[in-house]
Amino acid sequence: MNYPYILKQTTLKEILKRITSIGLPPKFTGVYLESLGYKSSNDKAVLSVLKFINFLDSSGVPTELYKKYRTNDSEEILKEGIKKGYSDLFDVYSDANSQSDALLINFFVTKTDAGKRVQRAMVATFKTLCSIANFDSTPSTSISNGESNENSNKINSIKKVGMINAPALNINIQIELPGSATPEQYESIFKNMRKYLFDENAE
Repeated sequence: MNYPYILKQTTLKEILKRITSIGLPPKFTGVYLESLGYKSSNDKAVLSVLKFINFLDSSGVPTELYKKYRTNDSEEILKEGIKKGYSDLFDVYSDANSQSDALLINFFVTKTDAGKRVQRAMVATFKTLCSIANFDSTPSTSISNGESNENSNKINSIKKVGMINAPALNINIQIELPGSATPEQYESIFKNMRKYLFDENAE
């Protein structure tokens, strides 16, 4: 399987950016590219790239993916196209977009008989596409933690409200002592009060 490549990566970036702002052509062909100002024979290599990522069909007609790419979710749509076109690469490396050039070249070597210069161009083209797409993942754990923290805060708030609104309980104890009571009697009374009021183990 031969992977597409373009020698001038800036051209690929420019064309992908322009797709989001220009009209929808009935066909995206070499003639159409020239009308956009890309008249070099090397520029036409972008057609094979767009077909490879399922933006154009075999005759150059824009696909649904191409049409979706022209919306605000262009980076996400491009990622979808890249994963479809390079599916066998992502089957081997789920994070192929972040792999080193050397590792990617080793992969492409097994898929093509092209020379080293073309292999490097294949890698550069793939990495250029990935640099425009949105491969930044948001771990689900961070969302879960966020929800967990939010729920925890709600629970704490409820607890605080419950504590604030809880009815207060006051106990008044009155002891009448005879005027003739000795200090020892006073001490015995207070010891018993402490025993039965504050000692949880008292029976």
